[in-house]
Amino acid sequence: MKVLSHLLEKRRALLVALVVGLSLLALARLPGLRFDAVVRGFYADDDADYARLLEVFRTFGSDDLDALLLVEAPDVLAPQAVEAQRELARAARALPGIASAVAATDVPSFGALGLPRPLFPRLDAPATAWAAARAAALAHPLIAGQLVAPSGKLAAILVHLSLENPSVEEMAPIVARLDEIASRVAAERGVAVHLSGVPAVRTEIYGAMRRDQERFLVVGAAIGFALLYAVFRSLAATFVAALCSWLAVLWALGALAWANEPLNLLSAALPTLVLVVAFADAVHLLSEVRFGLARGETPRHAASVTLRHLGGACFVTSFTTVVGFASLAATSIPIIQRFGIACAAGTALAFLAIVTSVPLLASIERVGRALRPRAGVANEPWGAHPLLQRAIERCLALALRWPRAIAIGGFALTASAVWVALGLEPENSIRENLPRGGRAERALDLVDRELGGILSLSVVARQRGQEPLDAPALIEVLEEVERACAVEPQLSRAFSALNIVRTLPGSGPLAQRVQTALAIVPSEVLARCWSGPERSALLSVRVMASGTRAVQPMLERLQAQLRELERAHPKFSLELTGTPVVAGANLNQMIVDLAKSLGSAAFLIFLAMAAAFRSWRLGFISILPNALPMLITAAALSLGGGSLELSGVITFSICLGIAVDDTTHVLARFRREWLAGFDSREALERTMRGVGLPMVTTTLVFLGGFGTLALSSLPGLRQFGLLAVVAMTTALLCDLILLPALLLLGAPRRRSRPPQEVEAALAVGAERA
Repeated sequence: MKVLSHLLEKRRALLVALVVGLSLLALARLPGLRFDAVVRGFYADDDADYARLLEVFRTFGSDDLDALLLVEAPDVLAPQAVEAQRELARAARALPGIASAVAATDVPSFGALGLPRPLFPRLDAPATAWAAARAAALAHPLIAGQLVAPSGKLAAILVHLSLENPSVEEMAPIVARLDEIASRVAAERGVAVHLSGVPAVRTEIYGAMRRDQERFLVVGAAIGFALLYAVFRSLAATFVAALCSWLAVLWALGALAWANEPLNLLSAALPTLVLVVAFADAVHLLSEVRFGLARGETPRHAASVTLRHLGGACFVTSFTTVVGFASLAATSIPIIQRFGIACAAGTALAFLAIVTSVPLLASIERVGRALRPRAGVANEPWGAHPLLQRAIERCLALALRWPRAIAIGGFALTASAVWVALGLEPENSIRENLPRGGRAERALDLVDRELGGILSLSVVARQRGQEPLDAPALIEVLEEVERACAVEPQLSRAFSALNIVRTLPGSGPLAQRVQTALAIVPSEVLARCWSGPERSALLSVRVMASGTRAVQPMLERLQAQLRELERAHPKFSLELTGTPVVAGANLNQMIVDLAKSLGSAAFLIFLAMAAAFRSWRLGFISILPNALPMLITAAALSLGGGSLELSGVITFSICLGIAVDDTTHVLARFRREWLAGFDSREALERTMRGVGLPMVTTTLVFLGGFGTLALSSLPGLRQFGLLAVVAMTTALLCDLILLPALLLLGAPRRRSRPPQEVEAALAVGAERA
């Protein structure tokens, strides 16, 4: 910090050039920053399961590119409803980006000679013909339970996108055009038409997420600005803190752009993290600058002394956060590795932005005069509201009066929170971020209830060895797999080559009829479920979107059944795969890895603080006030019946950075006062008068900003906001009450020096600074 302080005092032009130059570099590259919304990249991994899933996609097509146009009517097999399905399929096939669109009207029936003929009659056919067609459709293996619900009240047009591993931005225009078709046909035919399927749901989720984030970012920033002004009672201080914090975000995003690293669905939290870390340090620095200005120092001298006194503490807070996020690079999932490295780099840049820009702006004479607190505010050199300072003093008085009881209570509360938090289980559900009451949720509920869900599991039956395909034996294996799936209530009717064979005329076992089917059925029809060159077949079955926690026991039972079938048929291998299986497992592992990283970060923070303060005792004291807020938040989530979702783990990471920041500033100020000669009690009193207000200020601003997210329609963002409020409130109380109690009990004892000697030591220290 001496170098920066020297530049500020003697070479301010160089410091200005550094700040302006880095800002211009960031601005120049910022337009090139991309948002990578390729959904598969979110759960991609280097493991064998993901590689097998990609192989299945190459052979049979993707299971996450099927949109569903849903026709809802009292009888979807009535003439007008059937005509609506025919028109929807025809219009969808004409759109660019659509590979195929299949409705019940496209499925033929076969006569005695095996010749295909239309299943549904003309629109003006007699009622008896339509009644016969309805009965045939509800018994058709390719329609019943696949394209038409058993109740006859819902029909689906299966629309397969032709894109290869598309992003949400690429899918959105296609989904919008499908939505237009649905609205038009619904109006013309007098039926209800809904749009669902994985592409439609993902498009609505990410569209709503970005809209809510942008809206609440503006609202949260406005609330935070108002609260900061109410605390500081200085427009200049409010603008400096806000401006420098957003400058840190600019540098972090610019660095990502220069590194050609796009923002993804996980690292989208980076701007929030950087803003939080930067803002906390900015408020601490500004409070100290205003304290110096209140003593009559010049703006440049006050900024320089602040940089020397608090620069080290800011470095420790940033260093511990960097170390914590850098530990994520050791995980096995690439997106978490990149997230950890991006957050570590963003935190480092936030530190550099704050320790350069805040003192630089504060050293400007006109800005310094505007930052100086108003005269005549008793006992408040920072110009803050007296109620806040009285609240801080009461918290400290409680800690000084009952330190042992508070410390014991803290340890007991920690143990209880650990016990309760252990009940949390990882969860990942497509409903986590669905807008409550929105069109996507209503359509998803409809598909779950009538057709079994929009997600599909897949079982790949593959013949081992290099012998020619034994099609009859493969059909027999598929029949047994189908029976194993049929006993699971969470699964709907299976679809495979069996359904195709059953549509053809003839009698006898399916294994004996398969050769006929392979000879007459068009290859494009078989392509989604049968691959002769690969000697394999695919059986897919829909599963409801109930989340990985509810589905996992069923998957384990099904996996055990497949292992038994493999032992009974050693000639074949059976693999359970599909996007819900692989994505669910990898996302759960991602959540577990992030949760484990919090424990690793806590240990590394302990080491970093012990090294920074050259005291194992202070390092050990820092653990409990940092860990307890996260544990209480996790326990509250568990008691509320929640689960460990991705939004919750990210909340813990961000709030840990806040807790560490405030704890570090308390320890740094306490150590400085203690080394100056004050005993523990006096040092704590002076410490809280110096850093108590910045801690309360940052927490109030964060509560105002993150609290707005609790009003979001998206469950993930709402949980993020609620957990942040709990974590930050608890962290503030720990730093105001628990940490002083631990310091009073754990700091080395020393006899207080005479007041005159202490003041002289502080004066000498200030002159040296």
